[in-house]
Formats: sequence, C-alpha cells, structure tokens
Amino acid sequence: MEEGWTLNLIFDFDGTLASLPIDWKKLRAKVSKLYGKLNQNETIFMWIHERKKKGLEVAHVLRLIEEAEEKAVDKLYYSGEVLEVLRQLKNKGARLAVVSMQSERTLRRALNLMGIENIFDHIVGREQSLQREEQLLKVLSRWKVRPQEAVFLTDRADDIDLGRKLGLKAYRAKVLDGSIITVLRELERKAG
Repeated sequence: MEEGWTLNLIFDFDGTLASLPIDWKKLRAKVSKLYGKLNQNETIFMWIHERKKKGLEVAHVLRLIEEAEEKAVDKLYYSGEVLEVLRQLKNKGARLAVVSMQSERTLRRALNLMGIENIFDHIVGREQSLQREEQLLKVLSRWKVRPQEAVFLTDRADDIDLGRKLGLKAYRAKVLDGSIITVLRELERKAG
C-alpha cells in the first residue's frame, strides 16, 4: 500500500462475507403470528427497531432470531478464497470491520469458525445498533476517518445506496455468486 494510505474496508456479514442459511420467511411468519402482520416493505430488524423506539417488547423476537442464527452457524457457507484475500489485505495494512444485523455472539462464533475473527478491528452487531447507518458511522468514528476514506461491501442494494449517501465507496459483493472475490481482488490490486 502507498505510504501514509490505509485501505479501510467495512463488510456486511450475511450474504457478503458468508451465508447463514436462515429461513427468514418462516421466521417472519412466526413473528407475524405472535405480534400481527409485519409490513411487507420493512425488514424484521426495521420492525424491531420501531417497536424498541416505542418502548414495546422485543426480547422474545430477538431470542427467536438468535436461536435461528445459532442453528444456521453450524451450516455456514463461506469461501476459502475470500478468507485468503482478507488475510492478505490485513497483512498489507488494511483495516477491516464487520457490520451486521446478526448478534455479536453469532458473528464472533461464525468468524471464529471461519478462522478470521482476529483480523477484524471492529465487529458491530445489532446490540450496538439496529440501523445500518449508525453501525457504519460507529466504525468510521472508531477509525477516525471520513466516509470518503472507507469502502463498504454488502449484498443489499439499499445498503449500497445508504453507503453512497454517507459518502462511502460502496460495492455490491456476494459470497454465493462469487462477486465478493472479484471486488476484493480489485481492491487488493489497487492497494498494491
């Protein structure tokens, strides 16, 4: 990497770095049965955030999600090639962070299983924030960098829009279709 320049990479977890096989449709149906129909346009985490803001109970739903996540970690899909590139980038001085709607416990367990927990400078799960914008801003604040000095990789189009609105360089990157490796190789090439 160029002297005085650091590559600051922020990753979404599920869908981007790895794939947790959670049946979100089934989980939403279970939550809808308990609490009433969820709005089709909102994620379950947006719904939880809104309930929490209103002072309504969310602990039971979070336990249901945590149980599903814990089971899914045992069936986690990830790419060894991605792990190799992440380690190479870290060895070249890149700073790495993960932001996710998964619990920090689930994230740490998954990253440990992948053998890469120790390469991340920051791991921001839903306990720290249920809003992606806040999660990203937390990482930038901890690194003491402007958004223009960081790159955000995610599998979600709405996250890309949000990242770009904040001033981040944002890329769509998915583990299942291999596009994450293409983006990482390009970033690695640029990093020197």
